[in-house]
Amino acid sequence: MDDSTSVLNYLLMRSALFVKFWMFQKPYIDTIDHYISPMPGHKEGITSSTITSYNIGVKKKIDDKIKDKAIEIVKFLISDEFQKKIVMNGLMPSLIPRICEDEDVRDKIDCTLFNSIQMCVRKGNNLIHIDEYINTFREYIYEFIYGDKDPSYVLDKVEDISKIYYIVIDNVKSVGFIYFVMIWVFIAIMGFSLIFLFIENFAPFFKFLSDDFWIIQVLGSIITLAASFEQLNAVDINKCYLKFISISLGLTLSLIPISHKLIVSFPASTKFVIWVNRHKYCYLLFFILIDMLIFCSFYFEIYEIENVVVFDHKNFQRCKLTYISGYIVIIIEFLYKLFIFLLILLLSFIDWNIYSIYYDLRLVVAMIYVDIISLTIFCLINIIKINRYKANFYINEILILLISFSNYILLYGFRIMIAFLKKQNIKLDFINRVNDRFINSQSTVESESSISQKNNISTINKTTTNAENVTILKTNEMDNETISNNDHNSNDTSYKKTERSKIISRIMNYHYSTESSIYNPEDKRLYSGL
Repeated sequence: MDDSTSVLNYLLMRSALFVKFWMFQKPYIDTIDHYISPMPGHKEGITSSTITSYNIGVKKKIDDKIKDKAIEIVKFLISDEFQKKIVMNGLMPSLIPRICEDEDVRDKIDCTLFNSIQMCVRKGNNLIHIDEYINTFREYIYEFIYGDKDPSYVLDKVEDISKIYYIVIDNVKSVGFIYFVMIWVFIAIMGFSLIFLFIENFAPFFKFLSDDFWIIQVLGSIITLAASFEQLNAVDINKCYLKFISISLGLTLSLIPISHKLIVSFPASTKFVIWVNRHKYCYLLFFILIDMLIFCSFYFEIYEIENVVVFDHKNFQRCKLTYISGYIVIIIEFLYKLFIFLLILLLSFIDWNIYSIYYDLRLVVAMIYVDIISLTIFCLINIIKINRYKANFYINEILILLISFSNYILLYGFRIMIAFLKKQNIKLDFINRVNDRFINSQSTVESESSISQKNNISTINKTTTNAENVTILKTNEMDNETISNNDHNSNDTSYKKTERSKIISRIMNYHYSTESSIYNPEDKRLYSGL
């Protein structure tokens, strides 16, 4: 039995001398023998009584005609005529002072009592219901009065009931400030590392992408990392949107340059491959525009701030999807990013044996797997909803850091480390290779000239023999080619049974190709970055 029920029993059973309770109206007031008086105060002449009221609300999204009718109803409810009627009938007291000045009203109720009451509004709580707040507050105080709890512990618990906690950066020694500085240091390192693109001795290690696409790729990692800032200080709607934009746009900028490279490295030369190779900025802009269209859906207000009330722990706030529009936007964004991941994985399988990007592809696939796993955990964590504000902060930040660092280190930062380990002088290496080729070519010419002068007759005989051998070899090659063609035609016939087998056959043929259709075969002599 709660306290309010006990007090009500005391009143109805007439077993209490003094009772603090809510004022009853007719007909219940007539069953109570107690006299109603103002609450006694700590000092003479100072008293207070809590007032409550009925709330009247009107929906926003209604027709203007209905709004006008609703306004008229509210005007009637607060009119003197209506207020006088409910007071005289004993339904409830009125807070309009002039009502008690009416002679008819003074004859019906004790206006002196109501005029002497010093009223105060019962403050609500944005986090929990006032009754729940009072009960929890009382439990903590009783733990100190009747238990052995330390006063500082009880005061902290009382403060936790209505306080919102978040990671702050205003204190130099706080976790928030340290994390804030750390993020800026990481961003500075990523931005500064772009200078290696323009250092000659490091150039061979960055052949996988063009310089402009490397800059865009690293910029994507930086924008993803910037989502970490939205977790600091108090949560608001704008931060919810900025976090969504940072992660979405950052991933797009990190992944699209990679997909472009894999498309132009395609083993077969098609119109689409040629177009993508010639219009790389249009290709990039297409995906960015899709992101922008998704961001335009923010007009429908897909987020709201959720108060997470955790008794015996710290209360905090977080972003919460609201209405069906929010879930639709998230599903569209998820499917869009899933398409990009699958596209890159499919292209990686097709280009898996291309010599010029052989080692790069291994890192790309590793990066994609890390992104998929991290984003999956990120979504699950937000669905499960961790109700510890520090744990919620740390887990979300670790996942954001993992996505940003994996996209940066596995594709770009790793090359810088390899470049330092295999540091070389490009100009000197180029001159040495040219000299070696020239010396080897000169010695070969001299050797062939000497042998030719000494063995003219033998050369003629050997030429005849070689001609015969060439004829035999050509014949054998033609036979082998015929057999190979027959086998190939046989395989084609089996694959043409279904459209699915055709596609699989083509993909497997591309998978085992070692050269792309657009890049020069001499690229296989270039250092691909690993």
